[in-house]
Amino acid sequence: MEDIEFLEKGMSSAKRAYEEKLEKSCVSDNLMMKLAWDVAGYEQLLAKAKEFQKEFQKDVDLMADELKLGIGRAVVRLQELEKNLLLYYKELYSKKRNPASHLVVFMIADKLRNTKPYAIPIQFIPIKSITDQQIRLLELEVETAMKSIGMVPVGFTTDGEFNSLRTMGNKRPVSILELIRNAKVMARQLGGKTITKYFTLNKNGTGTVENDPAVPLEDIIWLHDYMNEDKDHSRPFENYLHLLRRKLFPFSHDPYPFVTGRSETKAEILMSIMAIYLFRWEVNRLKESPDDPDHSLHLYQPERDDETHEYLHHREDHNHVLKRLINCLREGSIPGIDIRFFREALHDPNTGLTYESVTGKNKQSVPDCERLISPAVVAFLRKKGDETGANILSIVSNWHKAVDGRGLNEETRSAYLADMKNWLLDDWMPWHTYINDYSTIDVNRPIKGICGLTRELVVALVANIESRELRRHEYKRRQMKAEHPRASSSDDVEGFFSLLHNMLGPVFNLKQFYDESRKILNEFSKRINPVLPFFYWSGKNERFRDYELPSFNQASRPGAVERLDQIKISRRGDPGVFVGNRASLPQKGQLTCRAKFHKTPIALPPLDSDS
Repeated sequence: MEDIEFLEKGMSSAKRAYEEKLEKSCVSDNLMMKLAWDVAGYEQLLAKAKEFQKEFQKDVDLMADELKLGIGRAVVRLQELEKNLLLYYKELYSKKRNPASHLVVFMIADKLRNTKPYAIPIQFIPIKSITDQQIRLLELEVETAMKSIGMVPVGFTTDGEFNSLRTMGNKRPVSILELIRNAKVMARQLGGKTITKYFTLNKNGTGTVENDPAVPLEDIIWLHDYMNEDKDHSRPFENYLHLLRRKLFPFSHDPYPFVTGRSETKAEILMSIMAIYLFRWEVNRLKESPDDPDHSLHLYQPERDDETHEYLHHREDHNHVLKRLINCLREGSIPGIDIRFFREALHDPNTGLTYESVTGKNKQSVPDCERLISPAVVAFLRKKGDETGANILSIVSNWHKAVDGRGLNEETRSAYLADMKNWLLDDWMPWHTYINDYSTIDVNRPIKGICGLTRELVVALVANIESRELRRHEYKRRQMKAEHPRASSSDDVEGFFSLLHNMLGPVFNLKQFYDESRKILNEFSKRINPVLPFFYWSGKNERFRDYELPSFNQASRPGAVERLDQIKISRRGDPGVFVGNRASLPQKGQLTCRAKFHKTPIALPPLDSDS
């Protein structure tokens, strides 16, 4: 019975996972096939378990009768039963066990990134799943080990799954988004009755019935004075609370409610005002911390290490942020972007767009994302009169150039990052152009939906943009070399996994990795050793150098058009198709027969149903 219950639960969860992915777009065929096989596996095992349950008692009764006739036939039946049960339990425990499916790799790199490879692996951890807190503890172990040998850690770049690392530090919040979340949680915990006491004057009118340091007494006195002046008009208390909340923001801003989709209750209005007070009080209180964080001027303030006195920045991999942002663009959730223009741009050969880049079929492809925000697409939108969409694409494109583009000076990169930050603030805090105080942010405004982005994406953009600017100003003040623009990228880890795929094949398991790890790391160390008395002779460029690379701010060559400014026509995605069985000249720039054999060219987009 226990096995049947386990298999029924597993089958329902497998079906649910399959149906959820089936409803989403941009899901790979391999993943759908894997999920379908999981469902089929549970169904077959469940059928076997029920069949065994029915037949087991019958087999026991038969063996009891056969033992009376002789032991030989009973032994044969037991051997058959053993064989069937072994196969069944082997398949069952393959479902029950919790195998490691991923490999977490920690690598360390110099922030200047002036030699290749930029980073070296220091720790491998097989996992099935891992929490943010576990990653935080592992990072602390890495920090301790680095400091023990005289190295100075200055930050971590992680995947987007570990979102809280960029909002909460070891001792205090590091992002203004965490302060907003904490203020709303505390306001809910207090409740309407307790907050009402904070907003009620005592008999003398010199204080409130109960005091809270976050609630300004002058605001409560103003509220009661206004209510006393308006005695002739019997209005509900909620109306006066609306006026008090409106008073806390600039004249042109209509405050957000505490809840959406329905009218607020009196308690919810009180909680919304209390959340604002708690947030502003916490911003001022944190200024007294030892590392002096000022969230009124900065959206992100990293913690400072007590031993090295260096700020420890946490960022998300820039390419992951880019892919998630472009996914929001493809889904049409960004206001001001009309995705119908991308369909028109797909038919213009000068844009370099492909069907896969527009639809996001290869959701892990960074080049497909770069095609969608290229200067050629921006120019096409301006040509079609879509100035709003062109301006947004230009901001996103320049933000990507500031982090991944070559040939830009530090001032230009800073300006591009500021444009991206201002684009967020225009929707999040519209008065930021004349009131540069982030403590005046409306905490009741949902983070999800700012510029049509997800909350995780807003967290990543705030941390990456602010962290880079803080580091740039700090190093300029200390007269140090600026960090490499790609210091927020984890392509070093991707490069190491490319080496694993090169040596172990496109698909490998953890056992293969650990069996070959000594050889792999020995090979890796030989390739990066600058004093090794010999060089590898190979016919391909493997990205390893024994000399210092030029600054990323320098152009690749005088007058060159850099990579992100080029219009790349995809030969594999070229929509030109010839009619079969008809003599024709080969099309210029088409793929070779050998290339077509190894990977089929992208087909034409499907016909529009309206046409």
